[in-house]
Amino acid sequence: PIARMRAMWRFVEFFLVPSLACAFTVEPYGEGLFSALIDKSVSVGQGFRVIGVGVRYMPGAGKYDMQEAWTKVGLIKRHKVNFAFLAMTPDQAVGLLQVMSDAGMLGGAMHIVGSEALEYTPQLSRLPVGYMYLKPASRGPLWRRFADMYSRMTVDDLLPGADPDRHGLSSLGIPIDQWRVAALRDPDDLPMYAPFVFDAAYSVMLSVSELMKEGVPLRSIRGDRLLEKLYQISFEGISGHVMFDENGDRAASYLIENLQPGRQVRTVALFS
Repeated sequence: PIARMRAMWRFVEFFLVPSLACAFTVEPYGEGLFSALIDKSVSVGQGFRVIGVGVRYMPGAGKYDMQEAWTKVGLIKRHKVNFAFLAMTPDQAVGLLQVMSDAGMLGGAMHIVGSEALEYTPQLSRLPVGYMYLKPASRGPLWRRFADMYSRMTVDDLLPGADPDRHGLSSLGIPIDQWRVAALRDPDDLPMYAPFVFDAAYSVMLSVSELMKEGVPLRSIRGDRLLEKLYQISFEGISGHVMFDENGDRAASYLIENLQPGRQVRTVALFS
């Protein structure tokens, strides 16, 4: 959340947004983003520019309380802001967007920005032209090589010489010889988070390797010792350059995606 909200706050500063309402769901994802945004704004003496509007998390079909959503939207209207940041998942945004639309808040002077979870899809068709959302920049200079490698992999590549009993593979519901790995002939078929998973695993392996080179026994590579080394890691990964700050947060880059006329989404900016 911290890296994402750094990007969001840079957006606020760059576009001279005087104040914004952050509508967030009261659950770990939404609260995490809101807390990080508040912390960032307070750290630069600008906490007064962020207005938090917590919306109860209401999962499940038919369980969304539209009346409660009207109350929350009313709070946003009373603050007379023209900028709203939505920190929630699509299933929670659908109901809130319906109420915002009925209240005449979508389009016109109101600008809506969403977190990466609110990528534009037909499910969120009420979003107006001009809508923007943050999207992790997950494809660095090396990602095409990763995509090419993955498209050629088979089960034998994943488990070379693995001992089924030692690694518990014999107890799997589907026998290994029936496993299939989908061929990704088009690199764009790679899931957005695949490069991050790859680089996260590589970060740990690289940290372990560095400690072993320093003479640390493998059995002692754990806990704070491993974490301290991980903070020092820096390398060019599949998702771009990988390094961590003093809090252990990845120094990540984010794309600003914009919904344009014709319902086409275009990348209009990069925060790095």
